[in-house]
Amino acid sequence: MSPLVAKVGGSLWRSPLLSRWIAALAAWPGPSCIVPGGGPFADAVRAAQGPMRFSERAAHEMALIAMEQYGIALCDLFGGLALAATPREAAALRAQGRTPVWRPRAMALEAALPACWDVTSDSLAAWYARESGAPKSGSGDLLAPAPDAKPRSKDETNGALTPISRAEARVHAAPHLSCNTLTVAASDTAAAGRPRRR
Repeated sequence: MSPLVAKVGGSLWRSPLLSRWIAALAAWPGPSCIVPGGGPFADAVRAAQGPMRFSERAAHEMALIAMEQYGIALCDLFGGLALAATPREAAALRAQGRTPVWRPRAMALEAALPACWDVTSDSLAAWYARESGAPKSGSGDLLAPAPDAKPRSKDETNGALTPISRAEARVHAAPHLSCNTLTVAASDTAAAGRPRRR
């Protein structure tokens, strides 16, 4: 089965659906890795950049750390999750029966990705999927539950992802990406206005 890279949006941090999404992703029957968004931690970076006037490069690194903070919180809240800095670490965790949560700072900085707000956690998830060896696929092969999808219980779905209302959750996979990705966020509003960094 092709690897799944699942981006869990920071907008889910106070959603009652967060635990259900984590349970469904942890029950995914094949290899997977969760990429955390930045949530309130990235929001703090955005809010501070203007008044403090720190550079885009500093904001980029701080936003990567914000993603790691959200990942640490997820690992603390949900048993079976563990942090992984590289695809190799993620594979080792999967071999132990754990679900890896990517901490992006080291890999992203080493790769010298552009230091700007246009490098979002969605694009980082796609980049990580490619770096981790997820095979190229056409849009028909992308894991893309319906836009009104949420997980049911593991018992109901045997690890599959199934539909709920668009008002409760937004799921999208970009067909132009060349790897298997899934993004889960709290609402469609995060896509409006200024690009969301993480």
